[in-house]
Amino acid sequence: MLSFANCLLALDEQFYEPFSLPEPPEGLVSPEIHSDRRVTFRLFAPKAVEVVLHSDCFGAETDTTPFGTSAGSVKMSKDSAGIWSYTTPYPVYPNCYNYDYIVDFVNNVIDPVNPDDAWNQGSHFSVFVVGGDSIADLFVRQDVPHGRIERFEYYSEIYRANRRIAVYLPPDYDTTTHNYPIMYLLHGISGDEMAWLSLGRTAQICDNLIARGEMEPLIIVMPNSNPIMNSDEDGATTMTDNILGIPRLMKAEFEDSFEELVNLVHVKYRISPKKSKHTIAGISIGAHQAANIAKIIPDYFSCIGLFSPTLWKKQVPDFDAADNSFYYYIRMGKNDWVSWSLSWNFAGRVKRKGYNVDIQETIGGHTWKWWRLYLIEFLKATNNPKM
Repeated sequence: MLSFANCLLALDEQFYEPFSLPEPPEGLVSPEIHSDRRVTFRLFAPKAVEVVLHSDCFGAETDTTPFGTSAGSVKMSKDSAGIWSYTTPYPVYPNCYNYDYIVDFVNNVIDPVNPDDAWNQGSHFSVFVVGGDSIADLFVRQDVPHGRIERFEYYSEIYRANRRIAVYLPPDYDTTTHNYPIMYLLHGISGDEMAWLSLGRTAQICDNLIARGEMEPLIIVMPNSNPIMNSDEDGATTMTDNILGIPRLMKAEFEDSFEELVNLVHVKYRISPKKSKHTIAGISIGAHQAANIAKIIPDYFSCIGLFSPTLWKKQVPDFDAADNSFYYYIRMGKNDWVSWSLSWNFAGRVKRKGYNVDIQETIGGHTWKWWRLYLIEFLKATNNPKM
């Protein structure tokens, strides 16, 4: 017998078409970044009554909360051709931003002419970058040699299920025969294997740093480290799902299965056998996982990057540091209440066990705005071509 809720769902499927936009006219550009750093957004929706643009580029330049700035919304104007548009009246500060549209009360509509998109906490966003300084220019796809991204699934005996993975290969990978440094890069609680590529701009950062001669070419492995996400799910799980899944996440399924992943990538790719060429980093809960993994296979890594980490006593190694032990590279924002005190407490505990710790606090909070910067500095520090 159908419940009342199921009956409503059945009626909804019977009488209503899924929301979709018409095919945009050829040549439509959105967003357009002007030479003065103003930005024009355009959306072809001739039958829409109202379109609202929602973006974090309207927020303050400095973080106003631990989770960054509050995104703002503006109403767009429609021309006679059915194209809605809005141009910012001021230059947009150089950085990477998210945006989406509300079309006649349909939320979270992404820009169909912008190929850059991202998932975060179950929502789908379009992404754009405003260059103009030495850091933000690293987020832009420049006219330099480009690496490539491989995505595939692998079977985990620990999970007893398929898991997804994305791998960045440097521009010269197919033209050389030598072995490469490797970095494992873990996402946060609301991401998946594409988070560091979409929101983190990892491929663009690496391409540009390599082209500048500021980083040695390396392989970056970005697995889906969320144990509650099935391999056939699209995008990232919602924050509600993640909160409900925390007990399972704390069981460290991903950490226990990590050696499977290491064995897989060492067979599939040309990776240096040297410990000095192996690093791991993560953000938030991904940093929690990275610290756990360092305990499980301590002889594999040279450096553990912990960005805005959520760490407790359980992530501290049970063993004291040796002469060739890894060191900890820890970064977090001063107004990041999620990880600030946890980071300092953890740093003190591992120092007492003899580990080298490079810990610094920055301004800002628990956001991608800072994690991209931490990644840049970590890559330059651990993959210096002059080392």
